[in-house]
Formats: sequence, structure tokens, C-alpha cells
Amino acid sequence: MKPQSSAVFREFRKSDKKTISRLMHALNKEDSQELPLDKEKVNQLFRHAPKKIYVQLFAAETEGKIIGYAIYNKAFSVEFSGMYGEIDEIYILPKYRNQGIGTKFILWLEKLSIRKKFHAIYLVSTIKNTKAHGLYKRIGFEKLPEIGFIKMF
Repeated sequence: MKPQSSAVFREFRKSDKKTISRLMHALNKEDSQELPLDKEKVNQLFRHAPKKIYVQLFAAETEGKIIGYAIYNKAFSVEFSGMYGEIDEIYILPKYRNQGIGTKFILWLEKLSIRKKFHAIYLVSTIKNTKAHGLYKRIGFEKLPEIGFIKMF
């Protein structure tokens, strides 16, 4: 295991667009089960995130360099007893993995959800991302017995 690096987590700044866009494309390339990513999808995120109405974008940073990001959605579910936070995407550059940064980032987002008085934090992972599944279980996430479906329009 690599030595632990310290990282800070913060809200997205407009000056982060280029770096976060590059990281989003890296995630999409790395995980072949992700839906295709295009410029318009990325631009939609950058249009909506600053408003903080239903989506927020966060950066993970070490020594002044962005090394990851998370897209965090606010949602409601009767099953989850009301409002909850959803980690739509979370990505850490491979060089910075296995140092506890991803764990700390998820726990930071969990604390954000608690401060907002949400009832749960939720995330979805692609089937083949088994290393991440182990992390999620270690920090208290439970696997749900569901299969997701989507119809795009």
C-alpha cells in the first residue's frame, strides 16, 4: 500500500473546468461500462453545478493540484425516507489511489449529507468496478438488490 497523501476537498471553481473535464473523460475511458461522454454532457454539468440547486461538483486537491472530483446530486426517495445525497461520479487519478483519498472524499460527502439533514447517501457503480465495491462495503455501504434501468431522451 502506498503512503497516505493528504487531500482537501472543496467546491468546484470555474477555473477548474478544463482539469475536471479531463478527469471526467479519463473516468469514462477507464470504465468501459460508463455511458458515452460528450462535450454537451460535460457543459450541462458546468452550467448547473454553480447554481447548487440539485447538483454540486467538488474537487479533491493535493499540493494545489486537482487529483479527483465528485458529482453530488440532491434527491428525494420514499424508500430512503426523504432527501438523500447521491454520489453520481467520483474519480481519483490512478497515481493517487490506495492512499485513503477516495475513502476520505466519500466520508466528506457523507458528512455533507448529514449536515443537510439527509437520510442517506447513495451511489451506483458499474458491475466490473469490484475494487471500488470493496471500498464501499468497508466504509458501511450496503449493496442494494436492484437493477437499474434508464430510457434516454
